[in-house]
Amino acid sequence: MRLFLAIVDTGSFAGAARTLGRAASVVSYGIANLEAQLGLELFEREGTKRPVLSGAMGSMLADV
Repeated sequence: MRLFLAIVDTGSFAGAARTLGRAASVVSYGIANLEAQLGLELFEREGTKRPVLSGAMGSMLADV
């Protein structure tokens, strides 16, 4: 969950990696595993340079 929140806070996988002191590949792999475990897409990655929250995740965070 720390990976997810770091990406949301920094706006990028690379920024999250820097913040957490990890390699960007570790962040990407961790998010892919989290998405597989949850069975849903956390970020829309196609066509953007920056990860964008998927529709479901954006709605969920707006409610918090």
